[in-house]
Amino acid sequence: MSLVDPEEFAQFTRLSQLGLPRVAELIMELLKLDKVNAIYDEFSDAPSAVEFADAVLEKLGVEVEISEEELKRIPKTGPFISVSNHPFGGIDGIILIKILAERRPDFKVMANFLLQRIQPLAPNFIGVNPFENAREAKSNLGGLREAMQHLLEGKPMGMFPAGEVSSYKLQKGSVTDRRWQRPALKIIRKAKVPVIPIYFKGSNSFMFHLLGMLHPVLRTAKLPSEVVAKKNKKVVVRIGHAISVDQQAQFESVDQYGRFLRMKTYALGNAMRVNRFFPKVRLVPKKGEEMKPVVEPLPSSEVHEELSLLRDEFFEFSFRSFELFFIPGNRMPKLLQEIGRLREHTFRAVGEGTGNEIDVDEFDLYYRHLVLWDKDAQKLVGAYRVGMGADIMNLYGKRGFYFQSLFRLDDPVLPMLRETIELGRAFIVDEYQMKPYPLFLLWKGLTITALKNPQYRYFIGCVSISNNFSKYSKSLIIEFIKKNYYDYDIAQYVHPRKRFRVRLKKADRMLVDLSEDDVNRIDKLVEEMDPGNMRFPILLKKYIKQNARIVGFNVDPKFNNALDGLMILDLLDTPMETLNQVIEEIGDEKIIEAFVQRKKEEGKD
Repeated sequence: MSLVDPEEFAQFTRLSQLGLPRVAELIMELLKLDKVNAIYDEFSDAPSAVEFADAVLEKLGVEVEISEEELKRIPKTGPFISVSNHPFGGIDGIILIKILAERRPDFKVMANFLLQRIQPLAPNFIGVNPFENAREAKSNLGGLREAMQHLLEGKPMGMFPAGEVSSYKLQKGSVTDRRWQRPALKIIRKAKVPVIPIYFKGSNSFMFHLLGMLHPVLRTAKLPSEVVAKKNKKVVVRIGHAISVDQQAQFESVDQYGRFLRMKTYALGNAMRVNRFFPKVRLVPKKGEEMKPVVEPLPSSEVHEELSLLRDEFFEFSFRSFELFFIPGNRMPKLLQEIGRLREHTFRAVGEGTGNEIDVDEFDLYYRHLVLWDKDAQKLVGAYRVGMGADIMNLYGKRGFYFQSLFRLDDPVLPMLRETIELGRAFIVDEYQMKPYPLFLLWKGLTITALKNPQYRYFIGCVSISNNFSKYSKSLIIEFIKKNYYDYDIAQYVHPRKRFRVRLKKADRMLVDLSEDDVNRIDKLVEEMDPGNMRFPILLKKYIKQNARIVGFNVDPKFNNALDGLMILDLLDTPMETLNQVIEEIGDEKIIEAFVQRKKEEGKD
């Protein structure tokens, strides 16, 4: 039995009613439906849906690209519903069966008329009528009952909630699903099982959409041949994290619930970039230049010897095997070279870095550096560059601050620079990044520095958002920051030298709204949406936890186009929890008492 029968085709296109059955055969030939039938006939006796899908995809030369990490998001047991966009109307259903049934043989998908006709796939399909209207709605009841029973038995199911293939929308100027249908959404909501969004990248041919604009029947008639049109093409698929029943319960309205599921699915596509599933650092050197190899390390004995000579003057405190020092850059040439080498190595690993053999500039010489050292391993663990604002203003004026190379400040906020400590170039070497203490100890050192120098009230600094993030994820982060942790009063006087353009649709902004002001929620959203499984930047999260605010965003072309947020923290807003962690090292209760009193006077206690 052929997939597309000439008589049925003539009836469907109403050509038989016009007495033109031969015209129907001619149109079938033009649409290459004979090739579709030939492929179907070749594999129609496949013993299972997965084997049929594999055979057809191999015959067509269709490559399915999907992350192994994202495949792990498919639950091994229990019921769930996958929801997908429907860009192809044929090959996407076959691929969905391959991906899900390969891992869950009990998986079934609610399918359109074309997919229902494929006999080897029949055991994995629940039939629905894609052209539902008031008169035909009853034809779906059997399928909907079957779907609910399937889920009650603890088995998984997939849906294309649009109920028909994506089409070109003139008002939107793009190919997209129609509004997801209420009957499908009601089933999903009523099931109370996890929902997994799955996104298929791509669309059908130009001719398919052109015919669809002339008449929906013509588009549907072209649908089978679109399977053949995918020959030797790549189909990229993304799988999101499961949406829990509790998350789904936030939506009382079915329409709002449907928009949410649709947003979560299409958002997976918004973040997609070429070769981003297994990201490799591909830094962009200056035009005409190659990336320079990072310099070789100095002998450890030389670095340790220099540190020993500086110990008496610049040692701050120790914790277990860690020691913290606060040293002027011009007093530690060997340590500074090692800091610059490790900076470049560490930043390159996350898609940043200068591209030079060492990351050292003129600011390093007159700034100071918090240096964290592991005395047992005789290794540099990490460092923070620290600029004392009053000293910088006296020596070089406002141009002496590093952040001025990225942001321009208007006169009304310049006086605060004398009360400001600039932070930057923070890093922790790879082998210590997963350990709990290094970042905590560096921050502890910053707090001690501020408390010992009460003339300073503010921290300011650029915090980087790596270029490994997709533009979409960067836009989500900026939108979240601007809604919850942005100081608009100061921001009006701050001007980025190279502005980052946020491009989010209304639906994307709704996703950010659902995160409220919870950094953990936006962290999960970014991880879910970004193909590289990127997380909300740790340092930015740390600053926000200390009540910092962001006042601007800039793209840094000298740092592999990393996105920098300009952070300002009023030290009087620092949580008492942070202060309590440093009391022992301060060794002078009067310093703490004076700071606490100052907080009270400013109404910040």
